[in-house]
Amino acid sequence: MKYLFLLPLLMAASPALSQTSGSVSLGTDYIARGTSQTYNKPAITIYAEHQEGKFYTGGFAANVDFDDGTQIEADLLGGYRTSIGKTNIDLGAIYVTYHGKQTTNWNMVEVHAAANRQFGPVNANLYVGVSPNYFNYAGRSVWTEFTGSTPVGKSTFSAAIAYQYIEKDVSYATWNVGVSYPITKSLTLDARYYDTDWKPVGVKYLDKIYAPRAVLTLKKAF
Repeated sequence: MKYLFLLPLLMAASPALSQTSGSVSLGTDYIARGTSQTYNKPAITIYAEHQEGKFYTGGFAANVDFDDGTQIEADLLGGYRTSIGKTNIDLGAIYVTYHGKQTTNWNMVEVHAAANRQFGPVNANLYVGVSPNYFNYAGRSVWTEFTGSTPVGKSTFSAAIAYQYIEKDVSYATWNVGVSYPITKSLTLDARYYDTDWKPVGVKYLDKIYAPRAVLTLKKAF
């Protein structure tokens, strides 16, 4: 099984920066790495972080449904942000935990390196995350994702393509495309289409969470 979590936010760092920020989102689904984390049901996600200089710590929480009694995802993350020339760099780690009535321990750690740079009107991001034991059962995993976004009027158009390698399970590619519209300065509506190259295997849960879908998400930033 291959469900995944929120990628740590990639932000430009300033040596003198000290701030606390966060967001709350309500979506028709919670998608992570191309797959539904809520079995195609609505989700509430919460993210908060504090940055002191170039270092940051944060937390993330969301409702999930793995069809095994798992109900909550709660993550801790931290890292270091800097810049090299015009490229912003993020090095960090995330500890992912799951809670509920499940009997399986899905908890895991992932370390990551990410780069962000502006090319004219296009903002480009590259993220690589490595876990020594994916979901505490599947051995080493490597997630590689490239994302690009550009303003279109008041909206922002973005697209991503990624590949999830899993040592002891099926690896797969995923992609998404969508548009975000700012309703207010801090409130954003995102409409996005997700898909993967997962082929149906006759297992209802897996076939359903890997299926293509459109998702609406309303996000309030603080």
